[in-house]
Amino acid sequence: IIHSDLHPHNFIFKDERLKAILDFDNLRVGARGIDIAFVMHRLIRQYLVEHKSEEQGSAIQKSIRTFLKAYKEHNTPPNTKNLFALLIEEELKKIFYILENHYLYNDTLWSSHIPKHFAAINEIRIMQDELEKIK
Repeated sequence: IIHSDLHPHNFIFKDERLKAILDFDNLRVGARGIDIAFVMHRLIRQYLVEHKSEEQGSAIQKSIRTFLKAYKEHNTPPNTKNLFALLIEEELKKIFYILENHYLYNDTLWSSHIPKHFAAINEIRIMQDELEKIK
């Protein structure tokens, strides 16, 4: 069972320690790698948004190293080779779901989110390229 929506806004910290995780609406059975890749993407994205770095590539590499090091201290290391492929697949599923509802059922509720998912795919590809440079 995975959370499927881990990102900075769903964490509560006190005294620099994680105290709670919120928002279990997307809880589901899924690959652990999807959760790991998603949270890594969202945490790194949030970091880069808040710390507008001139050297985006090196900031991404540093962030990936930091995340994976911290993760390995408490968990079995993930197979990083497939993390980003799983994450891109999840983003594509979301796009196809939105398109299906839009065109088959005239449901436009989430249609405005399509550019966000394409942007996420691009960010994920950049992170994947930077991870390859680390190895």
